[in-house]
Amino acid sequence: MNEEIQNAVEFLQSSEVDRQFVRQVEFMVDDGCLQKLPQAIITNFSEVYSALLKMTENDRTLIVTEENRKECEDRCALLNKQIANIEAQRKDIKKAWNIPYAAFEADCKKLVGLLTTAKDNLWGQIKASDEAEKADKETLYRSYYEAHAGKILPYRSYAQIADSKWLNKGKKKESVFSEIDQKIMTIIEELDAICDLNSEFETALLAKYKDGASVIDVILYNNRLKTEKQVAEAKKKTDEKTVVEEKKVPQTDENQAETVNDAEEEKVYPVDIRVYATKSQLAKLKSFFHAHGIRFCRCIDC
Repeated sequence: MNEEIQNAVEFLQSSEVDRQFVRQVEFMVDDGCLQKLPQAIITNFSEVYSALLKMTENDRTLIVTEENRKECEDRCALLNKQIANIEAQRKDIKKAWNIPYAAFEADCKKLVGLLTTAKDNLWGQIKASDEAEKADKETLYRSYYEAHAGKILPYRSYAQIADSKWLNKGKKKESVFSEIDQKIMTIIEELDAICDLNSEFETALLAKYKDGASVIDVILYNNRLKTEKQVAEAKKKTDEKTVVEEKKVPQTDENQAETVNDAEEEKVYPVDIRVYATKSQLAKLKSFFHAHGIRFCRCIDC
């Protein structure tokens, strides 16, 4: 088998190979080797299974009690011993069968590794070339856009209008230039539409458009700003009206006293008055004086 592969490799390397065709080296597994493998591992499984089925019938249904506990423990030890014997044979057979398979698998991985290294070398360069080509195309289209964008450039960058399909291999640059021209015309029309709104919020609208918003989004934003302003102005008028109405409300003696106290809280004026009241009214008057921090005393000369 190894000799056949070597011959195939030498054939590919010879001058007799037609370079216009890709010749395939077929990896083969010797049929004789496969024929030597048994279709199954021969055992007396059926006989052993039938015997164990009968021998363990009582074990599979027995209820453990204090009387039969010792007997059951001995029985478990015997079953464990038989289990260990069967497992040992299974592992030995598996190990023996895995020896040739492990060698076969290692050989396969070596072949695949050799092919992968060759493929990666070529494909890596192909991908690098493709990326370099895409970078050149993007530079070309960016320069074209920025050269023709004019006044709209501050509001729409190349990154905002670029289409990834422009970098595809089958895409012709003339077609891309045409698409860029169309985008420029569309942006000019959109900016004109925003300016035609004659909005007092034009600066804010253009800033939102610059961030990538569509014309519809900008119009909705303008409506929102106008609504917010109307609500704010209505609230302001309501507040001003409330202040005016409060000023028109006549002040009570208590309000006037509070106003005087607020304006001249540091200055205290002595006032002599004579009060004619009942006992309960005098008590309430006294409480009022105390509540408002008014000092008072009995006037003997009154």
